[in-house]
Amino acid sequence: MKIELNAPVQCDDGRYGAVAAVILDPDTTIISHVVVREDAPPHVQRLIPSYAILDIVDRELRLAGLLADFSHYPQFSATAAQRLYRPACQASLRRRKYYSSMYYN
Repeated sequence: MKIELNAPVQCDDGRYGAVAAVILDPDTTIISHVVVREDAPPHVQRLIPSYAILDIVDRELRLAGLLADFSHYPQFSATAAQRLYRPACQASLRRRKYYSSMYYN
């Protein structure tokens, strides 16, 4: 599964926002959550679990549910994210150091 930053995110009833970050489980390096920046003001960033991802078509992430369903998920805070680095995971992450942070270097 390839999820690109700033990729559009669709729900069953319309566009929800854009991918702001991808969160990986540090033990398995499998995507556990995506952070979605809502299109509607105040542009809250929500932590959406990977099981809510229905499909990825032409860069577009499709979530299983209605727009209103996702307003109940927790807000994502950049200050709560942790920087993690594990050399064993480096190759699978395409040499990106941070995989539990919204910043990719």
